[in-house]
Amino acid sequence: MTVVQKYLGAEYKHSFSEGAYDPRDSRDLFIHGLLSGHGGACVSMPTLLCAIGRRLGYPLFMVQAKEHTFIRWDDPTTGERFNFDGTSPGFTPHDDEYYLDHPVPLTTEDLMYFPGYLKNMATRSEELALMLGERGQCLQFNLRPLEAMISLQYAVAADPENRLLKDNWAISTMLHEAFSAAQNKAISKDRTHYPLRYVRVLPSSTPWKKAAYRTADRVLFELRKLYPENHSIRIT
Repeated sequence: MTVVQKYLGAEYKHSFSEGAYDPRDSRDLFIHGLLSGHGGACVSMPTLLCAIGRRLGYPLFMVQAKEHTFIRWDDPTTGERFNFDGTSPGFTPHDDEYYLDHPVPLTTEDLMYFPGYLKNMATRSEELALMLGERGQCLQFNLRPLEAMISLQYAVAADPENRLLKDNWAISTMLHEAFSAAQNKAISKDRTHYPLRYVRVLPSSTPWKKAAYRTADRVLFELRKLYPENHSIRIT
């Protein structure tokens, strides 16, 4: 970690965690940002470190906390096990209890809803699903809802037991429908663009849409705050 940070310049981008969540720049989420000197965050840095460590023969696993990803050394042969944070300056180990409160508190309800919190990602499919989920978020906030929905659909296929990804897929589907409705309305009026402010998530009696409605509407609200009030989307 020290070598990667000090000599290769692959460091945490502190501004990414400041202010409103803004995943529009893919360099913040994936290792090409780290490798190009842009900086990284709590998914890209563990990814790079695990990729290097595994090539050195280290028993490294990626682990999800709430709104965070960290690394675990877990050697089944020796029983040696410890956690460390890919975003810290140099090597900083933490026990599991630390991640019950950092960076966001994990409640009993959270752990019941998603038992995968604080457990090793045991397969490459789970890791792929995490990356596809991040890609979906990036596409969503770049106002590319169809591609976001498809990415999250593949994420669920890669890790079908992950309820968080299923929730995000449902949210992305509702947002895609909202954008499509606004676009179709603009097309019917022979327009080439439609205002972002005209996009609306509509409630539904369909059970999975009913469950996702409030969160999808909140995501759309957060998304709008990142763009000018008069922002328009070109019909393609």
